[in-house]
Amino acid sequence: SRPQMACTCIVSLLCVLAGIMSVTEGCSRARCRLARFVLDQHFFPLFSKWQGRVSENCPFRRSRDLYYEQERHKTERDRRNWFCELCGKAFYSEHYIDMHMERKHDDMMVAANAVCLEDYCDVLRCHVVQHKAYDDFQQPTSCDDNELLRLRAKCQTLMNNCIDSSSRGSVYPHQLYGMVGC
Repeated sequence: SRPQMACTCIVSLLCVLAGIMSVTEGCSRARCRLARFVLDQHFFPLFSKWQGRVSENCPFRRSRDLYYEQERHKTERDRRNWFCELCGKAFYSEHYIDMHMERKHDDMMVAANAVCLEDYCDVLRCHVVQHKAYDDFQQPTSCDDNELLRLRAKCQTLMNNCIDSSSRGSVYPHQLYGMVGC
C-alpha cells in the first residue's frame, strides 16, 4: 500500500542519513574547505619550495583529509554549474554537489586516520579567509594574549610534527612559523 511504501522510503532515507552523519558528524565540509584553502596557499607551497616531505604524522597530509578525494573530483564550471567527475552529473550549486558526494560517493571519503581539517581552523585562521570572501561582514578578532599564546604553541607543535625527519635539513620549523602565521 502507499502509506507502507512511503514509510519504507522514509525509514530508508533516515538509515542513509544516519550512516552519513556517523562518518561526518560534527565536521563542516565548508570549514574544511577553508582550512584546505589556507594549507594550499601557505603550507604545501613551502614544502615544494624547499623540496621537503610532509611527515606521516602530520594531520594536514592530503591522504588524511576526510573530504580531500571527494573535493578534488568536483569541478566548478561557473558560479551556478558544478560537475561531478566521478559520475558525470551536473549541479546548480556547490551545496547540492556536496550532498551528492555524501550520498553517492561516500566510498571516496578517507576512513583510516581521517582528519577533519575544521578542527585546525583556529590555528589556520579560517575566519580571516572567510571574511575576505564576504567583505561586507567583519567579525571582531580575539586579541586575548593568553589565547594568542595558546594558538601559537599549538601551531608550532603542529609545524614541528609536520616536518618529516628526512626533510629536517631543508625545512626548518622556524621558517614555517612565520610563513604559516604561528
